[in-house]
Order: sequence, then C-alpha cells, then structure tokens
Amino acid sequence: MNAYYLGINCQKKPFDDVRVRQALNYAIDKKAIIETVLQNQGVLSHGPIPSTLPGYNCKLPAYERNTQKAKELLKDAGCPNLTMKIYQKPSREALNITEGIQSQLSDVGITAKIVQVEWSALKEMINQGKCDTFYMAWLADYPDAENFLAPLFHSANFGAGGNRAQYKNEKVDKLIETAQATTDEKKRNKIYQQIETIIHDDAPMGLFMAPKGVCCASGLG
Repeated sequence: MNAYYLGINCQKKPFDDVRVRQALNYAIDKKAIIETVLQNQGVLSHGPIPSTLPGYNCKLPAYERNTQKAKELLKDAGCPNLTMKIYQKPSREALNITEGIQSQLSDVGITAKIVQVEWSALKEMINQGKCDTFYMAWLADYPDAENFLAPLFHSANFGAGGNRAQYKNEKVDKLIETAQATTDEKKRNKIYQQIETIIHDDAPMGLFMAPKGVCCASGLG
C-alpha cells in the first residue's frame, strides 16, 4: 500500500515533454535497484495502483530498462545531454536509491546531481514546483485505488494536495471524477484501469511499490 517514487516535475522544462519523462523511466533499472539496494523488499510497479487493489491493470507493461530507447527519446526531445537535479531529504537509505538512479541515468548521457534538503524545506520547494525531480513516498490512507489516483494525479491537488509532480491531464481529471461518482464496482475498476494506462504513458514518475517500513522510505508524498 506504499508507493516509493521518483517524481518528475511535469510543468518544468524540459520535463514538460513526455519524451523526456519516458526517457527517465527507460533509463532507470528499477528492478535492479529493488533486487540490490532494497534486497528484494519492494515490488516493481507497472502503474500507480498496487497489484493488491481492485482496479489494478495487470496487462499494463512496466517500463523495462532500455538505454537505446532512452537515448533516442532524449535526442528527439532536443536534450541528448540533459543535466538535472534529484532532490531528497537527508537520509542514507534514500541516498542509496538516488545514487543508483544517478549512476543509471549517466549511462544515457544524463548528468544528475543529488540535492539533500531538510524535510520541511524540501516539501515547500516541491509544492512550489521548484524541483526538477524528487524522491519521495506515498502511504495510502485507505485501501482503494482512488487514494492513489486522486491525490497524486488530479490537477486540483497540485502541491500539498499530493500531486507534487504537477501532473495535469484533463482526461485523467474527468475520469477520476467519474470514478468517484460511480457506485458499480466493476464499472469503477474499468475506469481505474483507463486512468492507469494514461498515467503510465504520460510517465509523471518512476514508481516502486514497497511494504511499510522498507529501507527506501524518505518521506510522505
């Protein structure tokens, strides 16, 4: 029920280009990080909804590492030698994750600087949209896919509301609102799967799923 992720600021150039966000996802070997740094204490996410919840789209492919694809996307987006910053709170455990990400990004020509900021200041910076990317976590308040979709991806929740990636897609907004008003569980789950597919393609974050208390926790989203 916890999602640990690399948030990507969708409103900040060049990360407002979906090709750049997808490139980051193809560049990062999340499976390798889970196996080595997390010692298999996490689960690779295919999308924002945990596999234990109704509405999870089991047919959605995870972003497998593909350095050639990442390089091609970056070139197409006009930034083959991207320089960026990854923000996180001071934490040795979180640093283990971000250093792994940093190394993997360098393989596709991305220079990533890790910036550690005190927790309250970090939240304020992220909420104000000042960070390129950031490593954080979201711990669910209740076991329903809605709690992963509405707070993290509805544009009404920019910043402190949970949507710290500053992600905005009008279709996603409408589908979330439709799902919230739908009482038929089967219909609601189909809508959740639609939402998850769109978010997957828009790539506003790189996702891990992990059990509570796992060593990669660096703060709540």
